[in-house]
This record gives sequence, C-alpha cells and structure tokens, in this order.
Amino acid sequence: MGYYSSVYIAVPSSTYDEIMNEASKKIYAEENEKHCRYVRFLDTAKVFTVEDDKVKIMYWDDVRWYCSYEEVKLINSTMRKGLFAFLRIGEDHTTEYDCRCMDDDDVYHPEFDMPFNVEIKVKWNDDLLLR
Repeated sequence: MGYYSSVYIAVPSSTYDEIMNEASKKIYAEENEKHCRYVRFLDTAKVFTVEDDKVKIMYWDDVRWYCSYEEVKLINSTMRKGLFAFLRIGEDHTTEYDCRCMDDDDVYHPEFDMPFNVEIKVKWNDDLLLR
C-alpha cells in the first residue's frame, strides 16, 4: 500500500455520531497535542449523507492511514462494531476493501455491500504528440 491513501468509509448515521462522540471524549480527556491531532484528522474528512440520511460517507484524500495511529484506531474500532464499508486506495493504486453488510439479526443491508464504484482513468497526453 502506498505512503498516502484515499480512504472512504460508509457507516450508518448513528455510527458516525458515535465516532464523533468518542472523538469528543478523547479530545477532552487527552493533552493538547492529541487534541489537535483528533480535531485536524476528523476535520479533514469530507462527509456526505446518502440513503435518505441513513448513511454517512467519510472521505479523506492523501492521508496517512496506519492502524497504529490513535485516530485511525478510534475510527476502526467504532465502525467495526456495526454495519460499515471501507475502501482504501494507495498512491500505488493498490486497494484494500472490507465491509460488514449483515446486522446482528442476520438482516442483509445492500447499502454496505461494496457501495463504492472504483474506476481508474487513464488519459493520453496529446502534448507528447506535438514534439
């Protein structure tokens, strides 16, 4: 996986709220340096609401996403308690995908079964022909 990645996470809106609440608790419990890290990390996510407000998609571009980072641990541990879809695309175009689309009652939720359409676009540079 590349050094920097694009990361997409889809979770139920209630799970997104839980992630934000957990982050808030950690922000106020930790010293100032970690406070700034959590705020910067969560604030850099673009958040979209889909499926009639039932699903939130968090998106980071050019982010260092390592499981050893406290911010990533918090998001991973919270989202993996319930329904989620996770997609990470490295700068070398390798991908990592994981999801949980069955709830605790074995009900299938198709909105979390690979909701992302991955497409890599290659375009010819016409400027090279003019030389």
